Amino acid sequence: MHSLTGGDKGTGFGVGFLNKGKSIGDKVNGYRVLMQFEGDFFCSGLGRKTVCQVPFITPVLDLSKVTLSNFLVDANLGFRFSFPNKSIFTSYISAYAGFRSTRSYITIKPNEADYSSEGTKHELLAKANGFNFGVGWGVVTSLNKRLKLDVGITYSEANQDGRIANLKSTCADAHGMNLNFKNAPQGIVTVNAGLQFIINWSKYSVLEECDCPEYYKSWQKAGSKNRRGLGRS
Repeated sequence: MHSLTGGDKGTGFGVGFLNKGKSIGDKVNGYRVLMQFEGDFFCSGLGRKTVCQVPFITPVLDLSKVTLSNFLVDANLGFRFSFPNKSIFTSYISAYAGFRSTRSYITIKPNEADYSSEGTKHELLAKANGFNFGVGWGVVTSLNKRLKLDVGITYSEANQDGRIANLKSTCADAHGMNLNFKNAPQGIVTVNAGLQFIINWSKYSVLEECDCPEYYKSWQKAGSKNRRGLGRS
């Protein structure tokens, strides 16, 4: 992940889903597009900086190690349009919208070895939340019947109200910590690589999995035959 405005970089992970979709287009001439509804949740670091030998009064009067971290969280819904063909690779484009939250955390840990982890202070320093939208492009290839490899790139833009820690300008001197803030990143480019697991929900039929009596299953079969007979008359 790379932000275009502040130069922030980071890596993260996420999960998502795709429905079976609907095929649109001209099947006779070979032109076909698969439209799918998708959703995802993604979180990523946006930089981390540690400064040692910082004089602090709290949580204890001591030189401390200070770590600043920026994080980003995305939750989106959208549509994917895939273009099946005769090759092993299927390309797609996507459009989505959702919510983005960017946060800064500070961790202060005293240098003295006598202090336990209770002396460490970790808290939220700043946050920026807002509406998020973007577009993407990628390719998918099958690894086996139930597994696919998905690689793509996305660009997203967010309108966030708030500021986050400026890690580049942060430093320490004899008086303590010099911490500056900046606007949260708006435009972000993300390179994605992941696996798709295909789940066949049809095999989890209630009739097949329930502990129904045999006569109930027979009645279902008989009812189906009667309905087919009425349909022919």
